[in-house]
Amino acid sequence: MPLSRKRSGRISTLPAGAAFGEMGMLEGGVRSADIVAETDVTCYVLHYNKLWSDTSESGISVRQKLMTNIAKGLSHKLRQATLEIKSLKN
Repeated sequence: MPLSRKRSGRISTLPAGAAFGEMGMLEGGVRSADIVAETDVTCYVLHYNKLWSDTSESGISVRQKLMTNIAKGLSHKLRQATLEIKSLKN
């Protein structure tokens, strides 16, 4: 991700099986950072419109699990950011 003065830096490292792009999905916008793989990876795309148009029992279950996992992940990121911001003040 570009940092100030045209620098780049690693913000985080994602483990195998991790998801990304959830903020863009929830906001209906674009991603807030670029992702670069250091090794070969396989990515699966979750089509937002297909996800929300599936009214089957399994579709509803998948949405509930997905939203719960996204909420937990965003909560964790927010807590981490708060700790990092507090450490900058000291």
